[in-house]
Amino acid sequence: MIELERVSDSVWAHTKGKTRGNGAFIKLKDNLVMVDTGMDPVTTKNLREQAEKETGLPFKYVILTHYHTDHVFGNQVFEDCEILSTKATYNIMKKNKEVQWTEENLKERMKETPELKKKWKDLRIVLPTKTFEERYTIEEAGKKVRIVEANGHTEGDVYVYLPDEDILIVGDLLFAKTYPYGGDPTADPYLWIQALDEMIKSHPKKVVPGHGPITKTEELKLHRNYLNDLVEEMKRFVKLGRRKAELEAYDNWPDFPYEVDTDRHQSMLEHTYEFVKKNT
Repeated sequence: MIELERVSDSVWAHTKGKTRGNGAFIKLKDNLVMVDTGMDPVTTKNLREQAEKETGLPFKYVILTHYHTDHVFGNQVFEDCEILSTKATYNIMKKNKEVQWTEENLKERMKETPELKKKWKDLRIVLPTKTFEERYTIEEAGKKVRIVEANGHTEGDVYVYLPDEDILIVGDLLFAKTYPYGGDPTADPYLWIQALDEMIKSHPKKVVPGHGPITKTEELKLHRNYLNDLVEEMKRFVKLGRRKAELEAYDNWPDFPYEVDTDRHQSMLEHTYEFVKKNT
């Protein structure tokens, strides 16, 4: 059984890493909405059964916050639902299915990580069934679930806002209490900061991150300020004519208030360097 946390009257979340990335579901009047489907269909199937038993309602919609495997590899459990994503997320997933997520490559991953063998044994890559750009709203009996495209952590990523309860479900636009992953080749640090600014302005009561515990506005501000300081320092680094090979030795990067994952930090620096250099 997956430990579920009650976020509000209509929102539950799981944040203990059972499906690698966090996920949440939303109760409408007659149906449920799943936000992200996790890393494997075995665990996600159990989660679906648990959620439907808990609420007495069926799932009708799935929202994918972005294309990373720990948020979309449980999609096959929801093939009877409308699976929503941005056009950009759909396009990346379609390409990955043809290139990176081939049967051969997935078998290789299972060899490297034996724990995945059982969970991925019957894995099928299921693509979104409905796409949108910029904004989309699910509405049932007056309850609205707003989806906003951000293009920050990845191209085509989104956050979800429930205006009647002031709840945000933000995918990997927030790694609560942990260092963020900013090394995706499609990440846009400028738009990431912009998205965090927009979310902060909504004054949410609670925030469900893509990784880490349920949190509040202060955590959004902390990450926003860190990313902004990092980008500004990177602009100075590039302006000084410093090279990519000097990133690690440079000692003026902004402090992060939690333990820093060395690999994530390095990938964040490398991608931000390339992005700032290209866009300056």
